Amino acid sequence: MQPFQFGLATLLRIRCKMEERAKNEFNDQQRRVLEQTKLLEQLMEDRKTAEVKAKAAGRETVDLALEKNCAEYIQTLRYRIEAAQLRLNQLSEALEQLRDNYIQAQQAVKILEKLKEHRYSDYLKEARRQEQNFLDEVAISHFKSA
Repeated sequence: MQPFQFGLATLLRIRCKMEERAKNEFNDQQRRVLEQTKLLEQLMEDRKTAEVKAKAAGRETVDLALEKNCAEYIQTLRYRIEAAQLRLNQLSEALEQLRDNYIQAQQAVKILEKLKEHRYSDYLKEARRQEQNFLDEVAISHFKSA
């Protein structure tokens, strides 16, 4: 009997490569989301620090230019926080899409691997059946000759 060959092996290899590519894209996007989250957290921390310093400076001195600069800086940080939050939302949506793609790629590979397992199991059953038929024929011919 010929050795086992899975007829869809090429398709399985292609799907495995597609799964690996989807996994890498998902991981890259996940890294971008994490970086954007850290940036957003840093901006929020900077805003809190600037607000505390502005309140402290407002109590200590009556320097209008300093207060104006602090207010402008805080407003700039608010705009940057809004932009960072918007970007984070976009990245998160893209991450969800890539997660779905990765899951679909995994499922496609699993389907083919299960099919391969079933075909290999059928191959082994057929090999055992042929071996048993051969042994039966040998036993019958030995019995007839004796």
